[in-house]
Amino acid sequence: MLPFERRLRLADFDDLEMTQRVIGSDRPIWAEEDSGNNFYVLQSGFAYSFTLLPDGRRYISDIFGPGAICNWTRPRQPSFPANILFKARSVLGVLPTDRLIAKFGAVPGIENAIVRHEHMRALRSSQRTRTLVVGQSADRLLHLLIDLADELSVTGGDCKSIPVPLTQREIADMLGMSPVHLNRTIQSLRQERRIVRYRRTYTICDPQREKELLGYRSFRRIVGGGGTGAAVSARQKAKAG
Repeated sequence: MLPFERRLRLADFDDLEMTQRVIGSDRPIWAEEDSGNNFYVLQSGFAYSFTLLPDGRRYISDIFGPGAICNWTRPRQPSFPANILFKARSVLGVLPTDRLIAKFGAVPGIENAIVRHEHMRALRSSQRTRTLVVGQSADRLLHLLIDLADELSVTGGDCKSIPVPLTQREIADMLGMSPVHLNRTIQSLRQERRIVRYRRTYTICDPQREKELLGYRSFRRIVGGGGTGAAVSARQKAKAG
């Protein structure tokens, strides 16, 4: 939360008594018996939210990295479905909902930081949806990789080597393509020397150029009050010059 509210300090969270839980294998949030009473904060690892489509396929709508509150909406709106899957080997911080909400009165900046974080996530998802609708397969994959790098950078993680925690099937579901098409896209980008891949870790060879081609914006810095932080498109640069 600290990157989203300058007034916050680590000491503001000292008495929240967060406990840890290690996820042994991929499992949905409803496997946690106390999911309705707690917020789950990713201390390490990944999770994603998804929607089950009428034909049985799964649409992955967002990915959560370290530092994210995965189920912010669920405890505050119990009727809202929380389809979230925690990836194996993730470490969760389990935070009682009532304790955190009680903190809002004493430290107003906490709620403000969470609202900004969720606003950033909604804007970023909307931006990715645009690319999914109008972009080619290479655009879709690169946009996902940049989003993952942006997610990792929130807590100061290395955003050059990008771990992709999803299976090929999950990535394909998220990007709206078949696994075969996804593999062809990966191979094409590697041959064009736009990405380097080693197992499940990817490196974008020229991230700034790819952001410009996509018109990508980093909403984290905008809503966090740390400057615009937007990736400027080639057309905007030309105008500025």
